[in-house]
Amino acid sequence: MNTIGKAAHSARPLEEAALMDFPIQRIHPLAKLIVTAAFVVFTASFDRYQISALVPMFVFPLLITAFSGLQYTFVFKRLLVILPAILLIGIWNPLFDRQPVLVYGVQMARGWLVFVSLTLKGVLCVWASLLLVATTGINDIAHALRLLRFPKVMVAVLLLTYRYITLFAEGIGRALLAYLLRAPGQKGIHFKAWGSFAGQMLLRAFERAERCHTAMLLRGWSGNFPSLKPNRLRAFDMIYLLACIVLFTVVRVVDISLLLGNWITGLFG
Repeated sequence: MNTIGKAAHSARPLEEAALMDFPIQRIHPLAKLIVTAAFVVFTASFDRYQISALVPMFVFPLLITAFSGLQYTFVFKRLLVILPAILLIGIWNPLFDRQPVLVYGVQMARGWLVFVSLTLKGVLCVWASLLLVATTGINDIAHALRLLRFPKVMVAVLLLTYRYITLFAEGIGRALLAYLLRAPGQKGIHFKAWGSFAGQMLLRAFERAERCHTAMLLRGWSGNFPSLKPNRLRAFDMIYLLACIVLFTVVRVVDISLLLGNWITGLFG
């Protein structure tokens, strides 16, 4: 299987994980969606020079991963895919923010603090979003968005993009494999065939979209997303929602790392 085919199949374990029967999977999708959005907002609200205060925010994704039955290696492998993009965004800060600061007795440019802070924020936000998909499933996420009165068109575009980008990648992988089998010893597609290859993939995408749309209409598609989950939150869902919001607020307002460091210093000082 080529690289494109492997990338297409890598999204399927996320949907399979959402079908497992663990405590996090049983929580209502709306509660998990609100909690994830709140987590991203609270994480992004930290000052760009704060690093130690961000560390307690890792408690949330670590606990969710543990109670969802997911393996940490399963999550970390997918985080590594997006990590280069996160590092690329933050690596420019040390070049522009060169004001010297003293950190634990070491003098460095202040931009390095921004770089580390942005990296931690990016990892936290991507991790939380990944857990939302892996514990909820894209169908239930779409259902939760409709409960929040998001427009049907916006939710449909999100759902279909997520669903059919995998099929599109699989189609590209099969076409690329067929091309390479007909051109043994050749590395990649010859530049003279780029135009025809892209044109064929575009035509196939249009044809498949027409078939999918016709099939959806024949099955009574109206823009709504049916779900087995109830529309209203249960008591357990509300407890989970409120507990997470309180946790995020405490971590945001109180520098737990500083308090813990002062307590350890006083204990052994």
